[in-house]
This record gives sequence, C-alpha cells and structure tokens, in this order.
Amino acid sequence: MDQPIRVLLIEDNPADARLIEVMLSEARGLQFLLAWAADLTAGVAHLNAQPTNVVLLDLGLPESTGLDTLQRLLTLTPRSRHVPTLVVLSGLTDEEKDLIRNRDWPGMIHYGVIFFMLEKLAAVTGVSNLHVYAAMRGETLEDFLETRNTQVMYSVAGKKD
Repeated sequence: MDQPIRVLLIEDNPADARLIEVMLSEARGLQFLLAWAADLTAGVAHLNAQPTNVVLLDLGLPESTGLDTLQRLLTLTPRSRHVPTLVVLSGLTDEEKDLIRNRDWPGMIHYGVIFFMLEKLAAVTGVSNLHVYAAMRGETLEDFLETRNTQVMYSVAGKKD
C-alpha cells in the first residue's frame, strides 16, 4: 500500500484516543495517518477541509450523544456520506480496554462482542482470523491448523498463514 489510510477519530477522551492510536500503529501491512478531533465541531471542520478515508466516531461527545451525533455529522458534512463511518463505543471501562489491549478474543466474546467485530478488530491489528479461531478453541495456531482439512492460503489480515 503506497498511501496511508487517512483516519479521522472524533473522540473526546484522550485515553480512548490514545488506545485507538496504539491499535492502529500495531497494524501489520497497513499504514494509517490518524487525525484526532476532540469534539464534533473540530471533526466537522477537519472533514470539510481534509481528505479522509474513514471516520471513527464516538457517540458520546459533550455536544452531542447517541445517534444524534452521527446524524449531525452527516448533516454538517455532506461529503461524509461518501466516507465510511464506524461508530466507536464510548466510555470503555478498564476491563474492556484490557480485553482489547491483550487481544483476549474469548474474553471479548464472553463480554458480548459479536464475532464479526472480532474478525474486523483482528484485521485492523494485523492478526489473522485463524489466530482468533485458534484462541477461541484454546489452541495454538499450529494445533488448530492440524484439525483443518484444507490448507489456508490467505486471511483477512493479508498475511499468509
């Protein structure tokens, strides 16, 4: 990939913003250019002025909460309708942050995360789906692969296993 993926993070909590920054920096095979806006007004200004490939949006901002936040973003920045927007769950607890930091896939499922989101989180952080599947079964990747009938040639993370 020649050009980095330009990400706009609209998040009022500096600790949560830092966590996302660290996760993106650990992605293998992908390069991200992260811009951080601490409120919706700054995010709208950035989106109107700078090219952006994806927006990560916190729904719990001081000036707007819930789906109203997403609606205001779309209304105030017409071109944002063409930019994929991912909603970031606001107010992660320390336990939730630890699950993400430690890539505790089974713990995340137990906590209520849907498997589809695990696959996407794994892809962003450069972990193959096979690693997630193995961890869900409590196996090493090698042991997990021995139970497969076909050889795997690719993964969502773009890494050959």
